[in-house]
Amino acid sequence: MKPLGSLQEAVDTAVDAVRRTTLGSLGVRLLAWGSGFAALWLVVPSGFAGPVLLVVALVVALCPAVAPRSWLVLAVELVVAAGWIIRTAVAGEPVTWLPLIAVAGTLYLHHTTCALAAVLPLDARLMPGAARRWFARVGIVVAATALLAIAALDLLPRPDYATPLVVPVAGVLLVTVLTALLAYAVRRRR
Repeated sequence: MKPLGSLQEAVDTAVDAVRRTTLGSLGVRLLAWGSGFAALWLVVPSGFAGPVLLVVALVVALCPAVAPRSWLVLAVELVVAAGWIIRTAVAGEPVTWLPLIAVAGTLYLHHTTCALAAVLPLDARLMPGAARRWFARVGIVVAATALLAIAALDLLPRPDYATPLVVPVAGVLLVTVLTALLAYAVRRRR
């Protein structure tokens, strides 16, 4: 009798969560799902796009939207990063600034939307002022990313060693160093 009781409790909890969900909280989770799907779909090499992969991307993107406090958010973002490397380094598709900006923008939107969904209770009302500030910050970050992508791909000379495999690895190392420096600065300020 114990398993049936726990199953009934799980169903009751899920039904209660659906009843309490407000439009703002649902909208944030839908945006997390949409941006996750867009990021996943943008890194699919053109020769592999098909209905089966479309359904897989939709289902995989749904997981972090349903559980934004879980490791699934990072898993989807790592799949997108690996997909970008496969698309450019393995499949040989050229790195142009428009797909780069689209992938970076949707990935950042997915990350911040999942972070917002993780702290936003299901029954919370999302105030318009808070949403505007959040969207403004996302827009500023995506615009800065677009400017850097255009500068890096079109305006600056590209050295011979900057292959599609070396650049992402160097980017990860750079982000790691910057994160460590920011963490050190925050700890030092306390």
